[in-house]
Amino acid sequence: MAADTLGGKPVQALTLSSLSAAMLLGPMVAMSSGVAGLHWLYFLMGLFAGPSHPAVNASMSEWFPQEEMGVVNSVADMYTAGGELAAAGVVPVLGFLFGWRSTFLAIGVVASTFTVIWMVFAKSKPDSPTRVSTSPNAGSSKDEGAALMNAFGFVFTCLPGR
Repeated sequence: MAADTLGGKPVQALTLSSLSAAMLLGPMVAMSSGVAGLHWLYFLMGLFAGPSHPAVNASMSEWFPQEEMGVVNSVADMYTAGGELAAAGVVPVLGFLFGWRSTFLAIGVVASTFTVIWMVFAKSKPDSPTRVSTSPNAGSSKDEGAALMNAFGFVFTCLPGR
């Protein structure tokens, strides 16, 4: 897999960038190609979204020991499902209030902004060779606090600044 060879961050960056671009291009594709164009756009979005989960797993394996991957994977999946659930409630309201084209563009702008911020600040690997542990008995108290933040913030591929 590309994530195993290149690392999780480059693959996730490609995934996030392509999905953001597709949201921004949606209204233009619809105007030029109609529904058929949107079908192809959604096909391409699905194709580029596929590597996202393996990329996150590759990144997580750099940060957490193997015996804790179940918990960390569950937290990452929880954020994914929570985001989808929130979008299912918010996007139809935005579409009703502002129209679907404006909603596509707004989501594209938010996603693009997040992608740029994530690409600048997310780290591929921890600064130290010691992996972060979610276990309360692992490492120093500094590592324990960082573990909780990293486990719940991993949807961003572990935020810097512990």
